Amino acid sequence: MGKYVGRILASAQDGLKADCLDWQGIASPKQSAPPRGRPYYVDVVPSLFEHILRYLRTSLYPISHDAQTGHDEVFYHHLLNQAHFYQIDKLETWLRGKEYHNAVRQAPCHISLTLYGRDQIEHLHEFVPGRNGSVNIVSGEHSQKECHLRPNKEWRHDGRKTDCLNSGCLTVKQSRFSHSKMMEVVKVECIVTRVVLDEKRLMRSQQNEVLPPPYHETS
Repeated sequence: MGKYVGRILASAQDGLKADCLDWQGIASPKQSAPPRGRPYYVDVVPSLFEHILRYLRTSLYPISHDAQTGHDEVFYHHLLNQAHFYQIDKLETWLRGKEYHNAVRQAPCHISLTLYGRDQIEHLHEFVPGRNGSVNIVSGEHSQKECHLRPNKEWRHDGRKTDCLNSGCLTVKQSRFSHSKMMEVVKVECIVTRVVLDEKRLMRSQQNEVLPPPYHETS
């Protein structure tokens, strides 16, 4: 007998809120209805079905969006097929109408950054607050200055003695004798476009329902 390899997703039926599945209709044709309170076993693709199950438990429509590449249309296409197969009408209608485009908007904001040394310049995105959006550099001003040199090779604190003190990697006594060196300094003006979700458009129901805990998952 072959060994099962994969993931098992499980949920109590009374924890499902939306468009409840007809389990007997989608279970294996050879599987008779189990006794009351016993589980149905359905062979599914876990990477897709977990989104189906999450929707059934929370009434929240699924979103797959990246700040740089936008919506994952391939994911939505496969999920649409799953929603149609499992006869989840509201989810199918939402996906077919591409309502996910209305649930996500992009909000641009202006940010000024000062980067010290080559390591910080190469990791600019790490210094963007929130780091959940795309970054478009508008302008940059380069100079050479003698700046604080971080201890313990923690390049994120180069030029930022206060950060060293606040994080505890440099004591007040040590700060009196801390090293400095000439390094490249770049002042950057950039536009950060963040992804903002419209929670009302993600809710199938407008009622303030208490969401259940995550479904049980084993491997």
